[in-house]
Amino acid sequence: MRQQCRIEDGGLWLGFSANDKSCRINNEPTTFNQFLCRSGGQDFELLTPDHFSIYGLVLHPSFFSGLTEQTKEEVYDSNSDGLWLDNIAVDELHKFRQYLSLLLAPKGNHWSSITHESILHDAILALLTKAQRTSFAHVTSPQRQRIMARVQEYLTESRLKSPVTMSEICSAVHVSRRTLQYTFAQCYGISPKQYIQVIRLNQARRMLQSSEEFLTIADVAFNYGFFHLGQFCQSYKRLFGETPRQTLQYKNN
Repeated sequence: MRQQCRIEDGGLWLGFSANDKSCRINNEPTTFNQFLCRSGGQDFELLTPDHFSIYGLVLHPSFFSGLTEQTKEEVYDSNSDGLWLDNIAVDELHKFRQYLSLLLAPKGNHWSSITHESILHDAILALLTKAQRTSFAHVTSPQRQRIMARVQEYLTESRLKSPVTMSEICSAVHVSRRTLQYTFAQCYGISPKQYIQVIRLNQARRMLQSSEEFLTIADVAFNYGFFHLGQFCQSYKRLFGETPRQTLQYKNN
């Protein structure tokens, strides 16, 4: 199928295969694990094979006008003439595909549309930041300590029971995404998202070990912001060396 496309000036179109098939954009071959993109105000053509499905996201100009000047410098230029985003790992695209599949599932999910909008906004910003080749700004040791103290103060147990985005943390502690990522890398050797995941997994483990009320593993996972049960169980076992079900069994014995 041949499709002629164009979006509003100042916006950005992102697209990627929803299955294992690939397409052509402006007659350039692509792979199924690439994030395609096209700036607003430019015509582009998609040539797709039979039984091809695609996830498409259109970023309104207000998405970019609402960013701080510092953040604008860190994200992919929406006026670029590129056809796809570079520096995006395959596993990141896979997670993004899983999330959109869950979001669009007919049975729906437990989170509000506002929460999902926040998650999508943050995930897209993360992609656009990685696609833009930028060097880390220098952050001194005292600055890193102050930043981490504010982060830890912000990440209360009740707040961690709902999705926490990078944009939200940056706003709360008054730093850029790049500075936050650099600070976590220097202090812990992991990303902010990995740090939050470790805290949540530990909270979930304590809940499984101590709760007097009957809670399913799915209940506990969702209570601590894990929307994909399979990924929760894999991450849990990787960190603790046992599955959530085994933890429950040990508690009951």
